[in-house]
Amino acid sequence: MKSMLITMLVFYIGICVVLFVLQRKFLYFPQPAASVNGVASISFDSDGEQLRGWVVNEGRAKALMYYGI
Repeated sequence: MKSMLITMLVFYIGICVVLFVLQRKFLYFPQPAASVNGVASISFDSDGEQLRGWVVNEGRAKALMYYGI
């Protein structure tokens, strides 16, 4: 039982060290959006920030908003 706890502790510490060393790989660096041909662009201003996107389903009652790359 004691050896299993020591093994689990060493494994946990190893994962923590790996995450600490690789933490820069997990940072998000947004890229500028590329233009999409044949699709209407739209933008919203709120509190000094601007959200830009594209209208893909123009004329429909429901909308899907996707925030990603």
